[in-house]
Parts: sequence; structure tokens; C-alpha cells
Amino acid sequence: MRSIRAIRAVRACLLLVALAGVACRRDDPAAPVADTAPEEEEDTGLAVPALDPGKCGAVEGDESPMVLDRTFVPASTGRKLEDKAFPIFSELEADPALLSRLRADATLSGIAAARETRLKDARSCADTACAAASVAWTDDERAAAADAAVAALGDALPAFARDRVRKSGSFNVDAALDDAALVRKAIADGLSRAALAATRDVSPEMRAKAVTDALASRSSPMAFFEPTLALALSTLEADGRDEAIRYEPLASGENAAAVAAIPSIAWASFPFAAIVVPGLGPGDPETALSEGGRARCDLAAARFRAGIAPLVVLSGGHVHPDRTRFAEAIEMKKYLRSIGVPEAALLVDPHARHTTTNLRNTSRLLLRYGVPAERPVLVTTDAFQSVYIIGRPFAVRCRDEIGLVPWRKLASLSINDTCMLPSRVSLTVEARDPLDP
Repeated sequence: MRSIRAIRAVRACLLLVALAGVACRRDDPAAPVADTAPEEEEDTGLAVPALDPGKCGAVEGDESPMVLDRTFVPASTGRKLEDKAFPIFSELEADPALLSRLRADATLSGIAAARETRLKDARSCADTACAAASVAWTDDERAAAADAAVAALGDALPAFARDRVRKSGSFNVDAALDDAALVRKAIADGLSRAALAATRDVSPEMRAKAVTDALASRSSPMAFFEPTLALALSTLEADGRDEAIRYEPLASGENAAAVAAIPSIAWASFPFAAIVVPGLGPGDPETALSEGGRARCDLAAARFRAGIAPLVVLSGGHVHPDRTRFAEAIEMKKYLRSIGVPEAALLVDPHARHTTTNLRNTSRLLLRYGVPAERPVLVTTDAFQSVYIIGRPFAVRCRDEIGLVPWRKLASLSINDTCMLPSRVSLTVEARDPLDP
């Protein structure tokens, strides 16, 4: 255990950094940094500081035109990874009439035939550069394919955009676009995402198997997007990168008890809707839960017992060391259960690999599971991460790495606690989802 003097020294350093403007209150991800530093807690063990949800501020409006339709049922192709990470293609493949239009279009048929030939040629690739060239899409090629697809959908486009693309919420970051532009961008981005996954650096033997499996998984002639998509899925499978679908479906599995309890929660009785705890990996393959991860859980448990929130959300995948057999969220859940936190109060996100996706994924879960969107959420962690989250560089990192900022409001409440109002934009599926789900 650290001495009280050491802890005070660390806190003092963190507060100096905060006062210098690195970690100050952010009421809006696009606004300038304000001059409010985190409040230092007393050295009273796990005593819960005063946590004022009002500091998150009020948010006007409902984030229109972004969608939050909890009744929406995503398309199912039977390929779980495709359904979760490549929803635009999943939606097209699940509708035979739409897929028929795409396959019948002369321009798209030509693109598809060329792509299928390039996929077959990839079997002889000896290195990643060759494989990448075989499935790469230039910006012009992606734009041309997306334009042709929008044209081929014709009079079916408005209903597809309205009832499937928009209602899914998976494209909320572009919700302000008109129907044609929205579908066009979704397809172009999907091609880019698939190409990224298809060109992972794997062994020649693994690549050859991935190409063979990709060709076997689809009937010829393929739709224009299928060669790249099929190789992306088979490469991820061959490389053991199935993190995005491990533990799924969460709602009827690890999260079933909490999901069942959510409709009966009296939200007005709690200052916060949930306590979010980002994981902290041990860094060695034999340790299930790090000391730091346990300490974060202890902070959350103290707040839960004090009635701060009815739910605790644990976020973290198979991260440290890379591809460890332990998922941070699952191990944190086991620990909290062992110290008396009930199953019905615990939600897990066993997928996130970074702080960016910790906040995005927990926002997704809370919004999808019926937690009121206007209720503030408490992010509870160690002082170092807490200061980092509230700083300007973190919002910039979110935009750079995941293409969005998953909160509407963010404010520091204590050295261990940050108030967050999740945003519907967090429902967006973006390019890194297959590898940082």
C-alpha cells in the first residue's frame, strides 16, 4: 500500500496539472477548456465524496436527427461478426430484393467480377503488401461503387434509409445527411472498414487459408462488396480476432439479470444512472485481475452501497497482455459479486481495448438497454485516468481514433469521478470496431 504521504504527493501533482489546463471541466467536447479542477478527496479510505450530478449541466434537445430506437432489430445473416461490425452489408445481404438489385446492376457486376478475380489471385500472395493490393480500394473506387449502389437501389432507397439505416442508430454520426448521401457514405466506409480488416499482417499460410475460406463462404457471382467482406471475416477468424462477438448476445447472457431489472428502476431515487468502471489489465498472462483493477472496483462498490447509482458498468476486454484469456470486465464482475454487489446491478462490456472505447461502449449499452438518456453517468477510476479523461487531449483522441466523442457533457466531480451524459452518436459503428470492438 502506498503511504498517505505518497498518495498526497501524487494528488498534488495531478491537481497542479489540472490547474494548468490539462484536466479541467469540459461541459461540451467542442468547447474550450474551463478553469475548474477536480476536487481533492480527503484521505478517508473509501469514503464517498460529495458528488453533484448538477455539475454535468442541463442538456437541451434530444440530439435529433440522431436516432435511438430500442425496438429496432438488426439484420441477421448468421455471421455474427458481420452483423455486428459491418451492419450496412448485413442489412443489404439480409434483404433478397435489395441484394438482387445490386447483383443485377451492370456497373456493380463488373466491379464484383474484378474483385472476385483479385480475391482468387490473393491466394498466391507471399506477403501483406501483395494481399493488401489485392483487396485495396482507392477513394475513387469506393466512391464509384457507392454511387452505383445508390443508383441501383433506386426507388427502394428511401425506405431502406429510413427503416433500416437510420433506425439502426449505427450510422448516427452521419444522421444529418440526406438518404442518398447517408447510404452512399455508409457503403464507402464499410468497404474501407472491410479492407482494413482483410489486410491484417498474418502468415502466408494463414492468408491462403483465409482466401480459400472467403471464396467458399459466398456463392459466385458475388455482390460488389462480398469479396472484400468475405476476406475480412475469414482473416479475422483465422487470426483469432473474434473479440467483437465473444460473450454475445450480452443482453441474454452476462447482462441478463441487470437488463431484466432496468425497467423497474426508480431513476429519480438516484443521483446517477450508473457507475462506469474502466478496466486495468495486470500485464501478465496468469493474473486475472490487477491490483489497480480491484482498487477501481472498490471505489465503485463504495459508491454503489452509498446509493449513488443503481447500476455498475464494467468495461474492458482481453487486453493486457494482448489476447490474454482474461476479460477485464468479466473479472471485475466476478470480484464485485464476491464482495456482495448483486448480479442485477452489474453490466459488462467485455470488448473495449482502450479508454476511448470504454466510454463509447458503455454509452452504447446504457442507451440500448433503456437507461434514460438524460440521466448522468458517473465514471469512477483511479486519479491518473480520471484526470486524463477530463482533459482536452482525450476528446481529440476520441475524434481521431473512433471518429466521434461519445458524450454530450463531461465534468470533473472529484479526483476519482467524472460526470458524463452519453450521446446517441456513440451508437455509430466505425472503422476500428472489428479490432477494437
